[in-house]
Amino acid sequence: KTDAEQKRYENGLSTAYQVLQFQRDFLEAESREIRAIIDYNKALSRLERVKGTLLDSRQIRLD
Repeated sequence: KTDAEQKRYENGLSTAYQVLQFQRDFLEAESREIRAIIDYNKALSRLERVKGTLLDSRQIRLD
């Protein structure tokens, strides 16, 4: 979508401000997605730890 807005700008149909807003919104969405993935993986690790299966889930063996 940022590419489309950039093209609109190049054709005089948008402003630099609007292009920057689209870029900012895109980066914020990417950041939220990454944060959600991190939170999900942390929750999975906590669940495995509570279940007592954290090491098994990571194929870690203590002999």
